[in-house]
Amino acid sequence: MKQPYQLKTFVANRVATIQDFSCDEQWSHTSSVDNPAELISRGVNPSKMLESHLFVHNCKSGIEKRFGHLTGIEIEEAEQILVKFVQASEFSKEFNALRAIGEVNVDS
Repeated sequence: MKQPYQLKTFVANRVATIQDFSCDEQWSHTSSVDNPAELISRGVNPSKMLESHLFVHNCKSGIEKRFGHLTGIEIEEAEQILVKFVQASEFSKEFNALRAIGEVNVDS
């Protein structure tokens, strides 16, 4: 994955924000062969997608993940993400200063 400094400013800012709210372990690469989204880019007819094991299998696993009780780890991870989001929102000037010049104004 490219680092934010290797990207155009608009994209770099978005990537930096996403990286602030996530960790590398949350991201995984799916090869084109295993990616159901690739079916669309290959021009597969939507009615044929229902016959595709790749599409149906991945859809079911996605649904299964949305049901049931949250684990303690999931709750802690969600809380950390929410805290980071609120901090970034409430202290946006400070975050921007840190990104731009590496320090926060002493009056902040």
